[in-house]
Amino acid sequence: MKKSVYLEKLDAIEAEAREKTIKVAHEYAQSINPYKAGDIIEDQVGKAQIECYGIYFRYGEYRNLGLRYWCTSLTKAGKPRKTCPHRFVYYDNIIDKKPLKV
Repeated sequence: MKKSVYLEKLDAIEAEAREKTIKVAHEYAQSINPYKAGDIIEDQVGKAQIECYGIYFRYGEYRNLGLRYWCTSLTKAGKPRKTCPHRFVYYDNIIDKKPLKV
């Protein structure tokens, strides 16, 4: 076996493992996520309405999963902001957060 074939096979194995890991991470995140689209949350910046959520890996480690929410920024009156209408809110930064469904 040539080295190029060996490296191609290793790359294929790593890509498959990464794909499966991300799929499992999404399934896990879906099962523990305490919020749904339309919920209003608050962090240090202010209030926001959740549109959807996603995952990220803290420090690039698959075992250190975090949740983040794509939100519409709201004013104190609860109306959408005209400037900076969307932003991410990280679960760890939510004030009075619901616990994860672990």
